Amino acid sequence: MRRKTRVWLLFLLVLFVLSLATTSYSKTVDRVLICLRLTLIAIMSVLTAREWWRSQRTRPDSEIEARPEAGNSLLRRLRRWYYDEDE
Repeated sequence: MRRKTRVWLLFLLVLFVLSLATTSYSKTVDRVLICLRLTLIAIMSVLTAREWWRSQRTRPDSEIEARPEAGNSLLRRLRRWYYDEDE
């Protein structure tokens, strides 16, 4: 738990230093952070739309449903990895 506290304090310190930076540097950092956020939103949107599309296409009698790994979509695998869940 102590390590997480250090990481959060370091993150807050970096944000504080960036907020005190000069105007041109601040604008550059602002643009980089905006691009990073938009990229993450686009990636998550594509993954969500892909999973929705896959769930709409599957039929109960299809071969995709017959496989035991049919429910192991990318987002479910990521959730299980993040929370360290068993299959």
